[in-house]
Amino acid sequence: MSDTGPDDYYVAQKGKLLKELDKVIGRIQPELAARYGETAVTEIRREVLQEFARLLPEIPYIGGKKNKLTVFLIQSAWALSFYRVVQRRGGDVAEAGEILHQAAEAMFNAIPVFLRHGYGRIRFHKWRYPAMAAAARETQKREYPGNWVQEFVAGDSETFDFGYDYTECGIVKFLEAQNAPELIPYLCQTDFAAAEALGFHLTRPETIAAGDGRCNFRFSRK
Repeated sequence: MSDTGPDDYYVAQKGKLLKELDKVIGRIQPELAARYGETAVTEIRREVLQEFARLLPEIPYIGGKKNKLTVFLIQSAWALSFYRVVQRRGGDVAEAGEILHQAAEAMFNAIPVFLRHGYGRIRFHKWRYPAMAAAARETQKREYPGNWVQEFVAGDSETFDFGYDYTECGIVKFLEAQNAPELIPYLCQTDFAAAEALGFHLTRPETIAAGDGRCNFRFSRK
């Protein structure tokens, strides 16, 4: 797929992105049925997909496929779509957060463990660190207002292997612009589900969502 411009990047991929979201919904269908009833699941599925399609033009362009963080903005729009449908049904952000946690676990569990852990191990190869640091420096140019801004932090292989300090978060910017800042902490928690699934350890004592000046991710081998 060729990279399109900022005005139509997500809309141009509408069919693909809707199909990916529909797969996620399908993986948590039993949980949705247990919570809302079997007959409501089809309607919820349709509403979430409709809401996401409506959101597509509002997702900030941050470089498209050239920026690996783009996928997290797309997933935050998935999350917002779920949240808005839950709200319409009288639910609150905690209820939506539980569903999103289930969805995150389902996404990771759909990938074979050896692939997940293999990818996790590759992240700790030091030959990758220069490229990771260079990608972080690119964000500091602030080319895209909706992007993250980060700095790569080399570890000492004892307290941690490597890390990132984020001083700007694309998800925080997007959800604040969508008047849904209360959803942000629940998405922050999915980072720990990702670390567990990939087979490494994450600490992050500070977050922008909690009012800190940065998100200080520190990764280490288990």
